[in-house]
Amino acid sequence: MKVHKAQEILKGNVNHEVTYKDKLVWLEHIDVENQKALVSVIATGEKMQVPVNELNSQGLELK
Repeated sequence: MKVHKAQEILKGNVNHEVTYKDKLVWLEHIDVENQKALVSVIATGEKMQVPVNELNSQGLELK
């Protein structure tokens, strides 16, 4: 995923399905300078910092 797309998802009013290594995650913060994202794994609540380019979004909305 590109940084600008991650920022759009984070700031948007619609929830998108975002995954990191096949795990659903919630975007917490985007570090544009370092191209990193702070995410929470939805299933466990674990927080981690990951490269933005390793995030995936199929453009699906969570309802």
